[in-house]
This record gives sequence, structure tokens and C-alpha cells, in this order.
Amino acid sequence: MSINERVAALRKEMENHGIDAVIIPSSDPHQSEYVAEHWKSREWISGFTGSAGTAVVCKDHAGVWTDSRYFISAEQELASSEFELHKLVVQGKAEYADFLKDHLEKGAKISLDGNVLSLGLSKHLAAEFQSAGMELVTDLDLINLAWNNRPSLPKEAIFEHDIKYAGRTIAEKLTDIRVKMDSLGADFHLINTLDDIAWTFNIRGKDVECNPVAIAYAVIAKEEAFLFIDESKIPEPLKEKLGSNNIGIQAYTSLIPFLSTLSEDQCILVDMSTTSVSVFNSIGTKSIIKGATIPLHLKAIKNETEIGHIREVMVKDGIALT
Repeated sequence: MSINERVAALRKEMENHGIDAVIIPSSDPHQSEYVAEHWKSREWISGFTGSAGTAVVCKDHAGVWTDSRYFISAEQELASSEFELHKLVVQGKAEYADFLKDHLEKGAKISLDGNVLSLGLSKHLAAEFQSAGMELVTDLDLINLAWNNRPSLPKEAIFEHDIKYAGRTIAEKLTDIRVKMDSLGADFHLINTLDDIAWTFNIRGKDVECNPVAIAYAVIAKEEAFLFIDESKIPEPLKEKLGSNNIGIQAYTSLIPFLSTLSEDQCILVDMSTTSVSVFNSIGTKSIIKGATIPLHLKAIKNETEIGHIREVMVKDGIALT
């Protein structure tokens, strides 16, 4: 299908569901900057391959909003389609929201897939559109309906990040996380971000090009932990090591059913900036602690092993540069 044919297919789904505009971001359910092929929805619909940008398709307009890094390449990639380049004035600002408020009539319904939309951005956009008499719809994945032969989720095997590189064991890291959880009064901690999961469990993967991460979610409890991942990707020796640390393996798609079973008297720590609308809405407990992902700060403090490797790498880098 050509880009314009893809837009036509999406518009057909928009008509079927009573939607006036669709916002297609660059993100995945983990709010990653670089994503697996399965989640390259913005690239598929527009042909724009940059790492950052947002596509919007209305009934009578299709546009891509991106920053100055991509002005030249985006112009070239969009030239053969009906997509128009909108150059961001302020990097990272949702300027497409202002366009939609000016372009659409009151009562318009604007769709953005809640599986890849962070809760923080959702609240901002919902308020913006509500002020203009419009509605943000987050329970539709219209791209998936229009995208024939969409790539499946990656199946690359994960591997252990050895202690000689990590410097700290899985058990030590889980203890540090639980100490912080205890100070916050959290029974559970939801981790969405792939790099934080890789750090916590000393694992690495090949699911995203040039990023050593694996597609997964994690939930840390007081005595056990859960890794939500395609089990076929875990070699048996690594599976045994995870099990010895009381880490249960569950299917990647079972996170939402798992969260829905939490009782109302159990507290869960959730990072609003990295948790998708779909995941957040599934949490059964009413006791939600809002805060930053704990490993985000723990991993910033390098241990002696990591510092040693960084210094060694810098020497090699300096020699290569020279």
C-alpha cells in the first residue's frame, strides 16, 4: 500500500467509528523513544522515519509535527504523499493539539490509542480538547484495524548481563527497590520502562534496534517479583536464575489481568509519565502512589564495577578518536 492508500484505509476506520481525527505518536506502551517494528505506527502511516514526531490524520488533512533535527529529512520523506510537515516551534510541545482545536468543530472526537498514550499526556490533552468542546477517545486502536500484515512482537532471546559487568546482583537490586517501596508505603511497584527492567533483572535483549532491551513489564512486590515477558525468549539457565530470586514469569499480555486482581487495600507505586492509559485503568486497587520509577534513580548511581568499565571504555574511545 502507498502512504495515501494507508491514510484512506485509516479514514475508513475513522468513519466506521465516528472519529474526526486520529493522533499517531512515536511511542510504544513503555514510552520508549526507539521502538520495535510492531509499534512504528507513525512511520507506517506517514513514511516519516525520524525517532521523534507525531502524525495527525483528519478527514481533510494529514500532517506530521516534528522538531528541527528532522525538517530536511521529513520534507523529503513526506513529499510523495498528502502529508504536510508542521515544524515545531517549541520542541516537545503538543502543538498538534492547537491545530486540532482550530481546525475541528465543537463536538469532534479525537482518537489516540490508550495502549501507547501515557497517563500524564492523556490528562493534558483531555483538558485541552475539553476546553474546546471536543472529546479525547483512548479506547480505540484504529491503526491496528487499518494496518494489514503488521509486524508481530519481537521474539529475540534475552540473555544475562553478567555480574562482572553489572557489579550488583539481582537480589541486591531488588532489596534496594524494596527499601524505597517500604519508605513510600507501597506493596507493589509497577515498572514499565524497558531500560529500568533490564537494569533491575540484569538482563539484556535485542528487541529494539541499537537498544539492548527486551519487551517486558515488571511488578515488584514485598517478597516476590513478576516479569511479564514472552517466556519462550528466556533461556533455561536464565529462567532458573530468575526463579531462584523468587521472580515469577508471566505472559507479556497478562499484566492488565494481573493488575485488575489487586485488592483495594493494597498500595501500588506508579510512574504517571511512563504508565499507559490502558494499563493504569486496569489497576484494581484504589490505593495508588504516584511517583518516579525507583530504578530510574538507583541506576544513576554507578557502582565501582560500572565506573571501572566506563573508564576503560573512555580510554578505548580516546584511542579510537586519536
